[in-house]
Amino acid sequence: MDEIKAPGLPIVPTRLRGVAALLLCVLASPPPSAAEAQEDAKISDMNLEQLMQMEVTSVSKKAQKLSDTAAAIYVITQEDIRRSGVTNIPEALRLAPGIHVARVDANKWAITARGFNGRFANKLLVLMDGRSVYTPTFAGVYWDVQDTVLEDIDRIEVIRGPGATVWGANAVNGVINIITKEAAKTQGGQVNVGVGSQERAFGSARYGFNLDEHTHGRVYFKGFDRERFHIDDPVDRGGSDAWNSLRGGFRLDRDDKSGDLLTLQGDVYTGQYNQVLGFGAPPPTPDHVHDLANMAGGNLLGRWKKALSLDSDLSLQFFYDHTERHEAIVDQVDDTLDLDFQHHFAWGERQDIVWGLGYRYIHDDLSNNSIFTWTSRSRNLQLFSGFIQNEISLLPEQLKLTLGSKLEHNDFTGFVVQPSARLSWTPNSQHALWGAISRAVRTPSRVEQDSRFYSLTPLPPLSGDNPTPFPVYFSAVGRPDYQAEDMIAFELGHRFMPSPEFSLDTALFYNIYNRLRSFRGGTPTLTGLSYVDQPVDFYNDMRGNTYGAELDAKWTPTPWWTLEAQYTYLGMDLTSRPDPFENAGAVEATDPSQQWSLRSSFDLPENVEVDLRLRYVDHIVAGLPIPGFETPIPDYLALDARLGWRPHPNLDLSLVGQNLLDSHHPEFYQESFQGAMSEVPRGFYLKADWRF
Repeated sequence: MDEIKAPGLPIVPTRLRGVAALLLCVLASPPPSAAEAQEDAKISDMNLEQLMQMEVTSVSKKAQKLSDTAAAIYVITQEDIRRSGVTNIPEALRLAPGIHVARVDANKWAITARGFNGRFANKLLVLMDGRSVYTPTFAGVYWDVQDTVLEDIDRIEVIRGPGATVWGANAVNGVINIITKEAAKTQGGQVNVGVGSQERAFGSARYGFNLDEHTHGRVYFKGFDRERFHIDDPVDRGGSDAWNSLRGGFRLDRDDKSGDLLTLQGDVYTGQYNQVLGFGAPPPTPDHVHDLANMAGGNLLGRWKKALSLDSDLSLQFFYDHTERHEAIVDQVDDTLDLDFQHHFAWGERQDIVWGLGYRYIHDDLSNNSIFTWTSRSRNLQLFSGFIQNEISLLPEQLKLTLGSKLEHNDFTGFVVQPSARLSWTPNSQHALWGAISRAVRTPSRVEQDSRFYSLTPLPPLSGDNPTPFPVYFSAVGRPDYQAEDMIAFELGHRFMPSPEFSLDTALFYNIYNRLRSFRGGTPTLTGLSYVDQPVDFYNDMRGNTYGAELDAKWTPTPWWTLEAQYTYLGMDLTSRPDPFENAGAVEATDPSQQWSLRSSFDLPENVEVDLRLRYVDHIVAGLPIPGFETPIPDYLALDARLGWRPHPNLDLSLVGQNLLDSHHPEFYQESFQGAMSEVPRGFYLKADWRF
């Protein structure tokens, strides 16, 4: 058995034994403040009608009422996050309809909207306060480093469907924007600590302060140590996927009350994670590895907003992001600089226009080893973009037409145009109907254009699929002419609110995809009379369509009881060339056809809260859909429960149970470097949250 430890980053202690004591000592004696408690109370006291009037910004890059948006959008509020009992952002996304969240292991997730899930689901754009966290190396998101103090999140805006007209490439099947609170809303101190079976130790400390009457700030520290999952290791029982992380950050906001808003915020983090990997590279590379990997990084974001009049404003934003990952597969360092300018103004009485320009520069450094080799170990990538969107009022307060397009030039495929047309009709206060036609693209990744790597288990000699006397090793080969994927989306939606106590949100969609990722088998070569190297090249030969429906119903039968039911249906039909390896690109089986959930929240006497969530996920087939590499994942039913008690206005205590219906169950199996199947176990934790 081989164990590989990745060098280059500081070691984080395996158990954060002193986290509780450390967090209590971080803040000495700050002045007490109830501002945050009052803000949270406002949200928890909202009825459904008031929640529908909440302003969102992710659909059109401007503030608009949730009920007026011509898109399938769902807002996960701070109250939703608190009462769900989740301890990280990926698990919070399970609260949104139409989102498939599956745990690969204790430190990895596969998350997508409307199909094509995988460890690096490449059609979902994710932002933190407007900062893109999409990686161009593998095309997707490293969910293990997308974190912050959950209590500081104001809301998570989840758009199912394309958002490329304003956000650009890779916003194909959805956009997730995680928006944190303004510093003025997090004044005073807050400390939370917890211990549990899977959440062995976790906690955070945050302190908000005033520099003057116009400037507010906060600083935070957060850490956790998480237990390994149940691992079905085919080689031995020594596998582990436990992980830990430390991070800290700050935010400063200045509002001079004259129309200028300034924001400066940043984060730094470091951590370690264990993983069990399976390699398919020729000897002497081991085929089964216990890897101790390291991650670290930091980011800085600045934003200036200027109100020019009641219906005109402009903004300028920049961010810098540095990411390092050192693992057995590859050593990776990325530096990103992004600039974004936007202008919003009214033109006459019926037109509302938003336009903007953007520039992004990415520099990466990647390592070569026996598993991964790169045509260029380092590249400088540039992205130039511009967009314009016009909302036209055809009938005041009732009928609106929104037209727009994004124009981008990237170093992978050149110019890309992504237009959309959206129509919304609000005949009365009870009904809102909308429809949309959009085009979106997914640009290639470094892997698909520049790499060659071994990720599949070799075929043994003289076996059913390999009649030769030599083992066959598969190498995936990127091609410089690999093209952007293309999608045309058709959407219809209806929001129905017959009373302030009940709402029903329905969305239907039909997507047409072209030039999807596929593979073609190349010419095999016999290497050194010891093994056959079978190249499998990336191509764009797959096409197809997806279709489905998403429903969300909320009902408050009494002021102390809230119910929410969600249902998602997804169908996929993909076709490709008749090549022996072509089906390796077909991923229709990796997404459940059906998902549903039922959430119930009770507010009981003596400040006691009871929250229950029952969710069902249909069966999938994970891994790669070719013989020998498919892994059936059965359907499962999961129950999460939270018991909360507030013995003092500034103290919250909670007991949370997760996945209570079985001892453990699988949710996903990654498509490459398959080492061992991790199964999500039942878990419990206790948490205390103190504000002062």
